Amino acid sequence: MAGPAFFETPEKWRKWLEKNHDKKQEILVGFYKTKSGKPSITWPQSVEEALCFGWIDGVRKSVDEEAYTIRFTPRKPKSIWSAINIALVDKLTKEGKMQAAGLKAFEARQESKSKIYSYERAAQTLPAEYEEQFKANKKAWDYFMQKAPG
Repeated sequence: MAGPAFFETPEKWRKWLEKNHDKKQEILVGFYKTKSGKPSITWPQSVEEALCFGWIDGVRKSVDEEAYTIRFTPRKPKSIWSAINIALVDKLTKEGKMQAAGLKAFEARQESKSKIYSYERAAQTLPAEYEEQFKANKKAWDYFMQKAPG
């Protein structure tokens, strides 16, 4: 993979995606940290534009004190969709920013692979009859109540 590409504005990143989203398999995007004083898109801006074209961000890696990189790739058909990205697609659709490739990736998502991160799920509760039995064993219940949820 080539060195990082730094985009000064979301518009420049979008232009790259318009030209390359269906031709390239990855790009390493560089981001300048605010304290560097250098112009740079932000991570949220980069994700919004990527979603419009069916791409997704990967792991952030530090370059030095001034910059970091994130690898972007086209979304795989069976990839996980976070609640945040689902909401972003709704927002971007309403704004008229979503492109055919982004809509295709979104429509191909599987409900079973959406909103599955632990922090996105509702709290689990025990059925009343099991909770009653559990509470009957005070030592076990006290131990259980000291544990973190999940």
